[in-house]
Amino acid sequence: MRLVNYGFVAKWAIARTIEFIESPCYENFSLILRNQEMSTETEIVAYIQESEFDALLSEQKVVIVDFTATWCGPCRLISPLMDKLAQEYKGRAKVVKVDVDNNKPMFKKFGLRSIPAVLIFFDGSLVETIVGVSSYEQFSSAVDKHIN
Repeated sequence: MRLVNYGFVAKWAIARTIEFIESPCYENFSLILRNQEMSTETEIVAYIQESEFDALLSEQKVVIVDFTATWCGPCRLISPLMDKLAQEYKGRAKVVKVDVDNNKPMFKKFGLRSIPAVLIFFDGSLVETIVGVSSYEQFSSAVDKHIN
């Protein structure tokens, strides 16, 4: 039988919580919790299927793909950021979502292992991958590198 040092575990958990609170991600997290209901629906960014993906890449110069799942809490945190990107870059970039539960082959095709994962395509080629919860500035600066 293995003994667990609960004091160590508690200290570790507190340290990780403090690191999170001091990170830029916490600001996004707390704003969402205070101001918005965490929903899985979005009016601005459409979900696409694997069958639509290649056509979209050939039609659009810049495509931002948010790999997400309805059960994924961190995915719901970046959902409003994807909406904001779609609004800010309307007419210059297309922002879409892919539900990984319904499109597993597509998820595996890009070698992704965790979500949220945001992939940015320019002229049909993958140019940037951002995995995990990130700030809006990180997403927008990644897009700006390829639009400007």
